[in-house]
Amino acid sequence: KCQEIVDQINSGNNNSLEFQEFPLFVHNNSLLKEVKIPHSCSVIGRGAFFDCISLVNVEIPPSVIEIGPSAFFNCKSLAKITLPDSIISTNASAFNRCYALAEINIPYSVVSIGRHAFVWCNSLKKILLPQSVRTIGYCAFFGCSALEELKYFAYIKDIGDAAFPTTAKIIKY
Repeated sequence: KCQEIVDQINSGNNNSLEFQEFPLFVHNNSLLKEVKIPHSCSVIGRGAFFDCISLVNVEIPPSVIEIGPSAFFNCKSLAKITLPDSIISTNASAFNRCYALAEINIPYSVVSIGRHAFVWCNSLKKILLPQSVRTIGYCAFFGCSALEELKYFAYIKDIGDAAFPTTAKIIKY
């Protein structure tokens, strides 16, 4: 069933996908534009949408608690994503090289932002890390050249080296 869906998308007859089963990995698909993840899903797996360069819209339900490593790596067209309040962590390289990503909410449920999570998200301008965040991984926001301001609370216990770009105004509360 999963392979039938991927084959249908790859044929060019459909550019959106509503999951019936998960995890389904549609990595390296240049035609996929929209994804609606089902409520039965709790984790978006490693590399699930890796290199889906045309992906613009992802609907994530509140059942999802984790964004796996490299889940949206190199999704160049993804400009905005709304994470549900259920998300606990964004793992390593989760949104790495999402060049168009200009807006992301990081909900109060997030406690960990993995290494390279938002590396080279060149369109991000402002980030507010909620007080729930306890760890920020190595180079988490490295290369975010448009980032003007990043605010975080003093509750963070571990901040990895080069976590923030040197050009951004970093505000600690």
